[in-house]
Amino acid sequence: MDLLIYPKKSTIVYLTAGSALFTTCSLGLFFFADLGLFKQAGLVAGFLFFGLCTYFWGKKALNSRPSMVIGDTGIVDNASSIAVGPIPWRDIVALQVLLVEGQRFLGIDVCDPQRYAQRAGGALARLAVQSNLKKTGYVVLVPQISLAMPLEEVIGHIETRLGRTATRDAFTCQKGIAQSILELVL
Repeated sequence: MDLLIYPKKSTIVYLTAGSALFTTCSLGLFFFADLGLFKQAGLVAGFLFFGLCTYFWGKKALNSRPSMVIGDTGIVDNASSIAVGPIPWRDIVALQVLLVEGQRFLGIDVCDPQRYAQRAGGALARLAVQSNLKKTGYVVLVPQISLAMPLEEVIGHIETRLGRTATRDAFTCQKGIAQSILELVL
């Protein structure tokens, strides 16, 4: 029987509302505040970034799909906008809880990470996945914020299905996401 893990809806609603508020504030300040060109450019960037966050979090709030499915044949990752989809049990090498810029993630090490990186949606998603791989060593990163269940409990369920221990010691990533993306691009 499959274990369905859904996101915590209240967290998703708060994130959607918060990002919508920042989007509105950026837009309002752009039109109604007397600011220089550099600050206006920052407000445009804020509007675009938080607008995108509002779109993705709002889409997630309205989505009824589980963030993760732990089934007989493997895991299905739907936890983020760069999720890789189905991962068969035979492809899972190791699991690790990571702390990246203050956020907890479940890193899933897979056989042939480049094949999974190519599964990501568009060019931007593939760039983000490559950045994750370079920064953390993992293509599959499941954010704790997208799961209502603690990561340690998720690992327990996965290891039970795997029939073996696959956990590595916790890891803290020091490099920021922006720095990793710049290193990939430049």
